Amino acid sequence: MITFSRDSLTFRAHQYGSGDETIVLLHGFPSYAQSWEPVATKLAAQNFRVLALEQRGYSVGAQPRKIRSYVVDELTGDVAALLRAANVQSAHIVGHDWGGAVAWAFASIYPEQTLSLSSISTPHPRAFKRALCTSRQLAMSWYMFFFQLPFLPELVLRANNGRRMMGGLVESGLSKTTARTYTTRILSGDTLHSALGWYRALRFGGSRSSASSVKARTLFIYGGKDAYLSEKAAHLTRSWVTGAYTFKYLPQASHWIPEEQPDLLADELATFIKSSPQSELR
Repeated sequence: MITFSRDSLTFRAHQYGSGDETIVLLHGFPSYAQSWEPVATKLAAQNFRVLALEQRGYSVGAQPRKIRSYVVDELTGDVAALLRAANVQSAHIVGHDWGGAVAWAFASIYPEQTLSLSSISTPHPRAFKRALCTSRQLAMSWYMFFFQLPFLPELVLRANNGRRMMGGLVESGLSKTTARTYTTRILSGDTLHSALGWYRALRFGGSRSSASSVKARTLFIYGGKDAYLSEKAAHLTRSWVTGAYTFKYLPQASHWIPEEQPDLLADELATFIKSSPQSELR
């Protein structure tokens, strides 16, 4: 376990393995750092050092109340702080769901610290925005607008001990056991309010460079049964990667690829990361 501080907030990252190359895993909503454990364990067995970050809002010591605390510059700054705490100059950045959005932004803002980028399910932010107007992405993203409202989302998600939230997760592809675990954890303490801060901070935008093209070698894995992110956005993503690009389409996979197919995902990540020498990864 690595514990570090940034701007009076305290973060933790779960560490697996001790290889020469470091992989940073970034979770999304409503999962948490240990959600990566099946993937991280297998990657560690392939001689990687793996760090799964408990992100801002989810880490008990890092739950600021101000919405502006959750803008993309702060989220990517936390990843940079983790690398400093781990005494690592650069790493392979992997993100799923919201973690994927942070991964795209980190690769844009901190290109010298990004050995490679792997986004699971999440398209490039500009591809997502374009798809809002040219596909069914707008209808698929209704909850993102609802979550930006004050107070009401918390009331709805907490109702009946989170049954509606749990049901939605199961309907989108998560197992009942995992959906129950995620719901229970995020409804504890202030975590739900803090996690929703990520959505509410969208109104403030972020660093202009966070939406720019990515130069790093990039792997994008997308499930054909994703209930939240459209295939149109997935296919548009290629336009915003100037480095080497690999796209993996899993037609039977849902949005929850790390939970649904951890062994396959770990193998894909390891193969991608090992596929080129370090000189080509920059």
